[in-house]
Amino acid sequence: MPKKLGEAEIRRYREQGVVFPVPVLSRADALSCKRRYESLHGLGVDSRGGAMTLSLKPHLLFPWLDELVRHPAILDAVEDLIGPDILLYSDIFVVKEPRTSGIFAMHQDRFEWHLEPMEVIHCWLAFSDSTPENGCMRAVPGTHLMGELVHVPDADKDNVVSYAKKAVGFDESKAVDLVLRAGEMSMHDAGTVHASGPNHTDDKRVGYIMRFMPPHVRPVGHPRNSATLVRGVDRFGHWELEPRPARELDPACLAVYESLHATHAPTRFKYM
Repeated sequence: MPKKLGEAEIRRYREQGVVFPVPVLSRADALSCKRRYESLHGLGVDSRGGAMTLSLKPHLLFPWLDELVRHPAILDAVEDLIGPDILLYSDIFVVKEPRTSGIFAMHQDRFEWHLEPMEVIHCWLAFSDSTPENGCMRAVPGTHLMGELVHVPDADKDNVVSYAKKAVGFDESKAVDLVLRAGEMSMHDAGTVHASGPNHTDDKRVGYIMRFMPPHVRPVGHPRNSATLVRGVDRFGHWELEPRPARELDPACLAVYESLHATHAPTRFKYM
């Protein structure tokens, strides 16, 4: 029996590659997370103001995020789709500043990834309301069944996808807005084509993305990577398991964090 999602929602995810809204936090708790985010330092902001991010895997640095990625409402929904053993592949903040033009062109998160099998769920948790006016995600249902699509160069100067490409070969007219209230999340498959527009409002749009996968997913053709076991057990050993922070900027976790960023290019793309 499912723990969080209904049978219809599970079927919708399988068939359409996306399900929303999934309630996780109260509005008050979500806005508290937003304030905590705003208190952080060391953030990078795209010159177009549309892709403000805290570098990859901030849960290694802050205990409150380490707890959030283990929130029962989140993991119960993920378990309904991939089973009881769950790894966190990565997490990141994505923020659209007020009155900014940055967009994310239609793309797949799986583009040029090297994972096998490609079983990764993206959970996009809203710390503030996410609407068409402030640049919410738009997704094209069913595109996760099309495999990895061709991505071509995109000349749009406002496209903040770092590789400056967009997906082609699908029907964009079928895209739907993933409208979320603060505290709700959407879940989409790594192959689901999606995008987001500019923020036309006077408010900051704050989102937090968590990518989860079952432990049998393995990296292919690139150095051994790490992941965080957030539920169950890892019977496969494809990933180095990351430590939990005992306190903010825990030295042991900070060393792992810095090593990851020295090995891998900064992740400032494939997010919206």
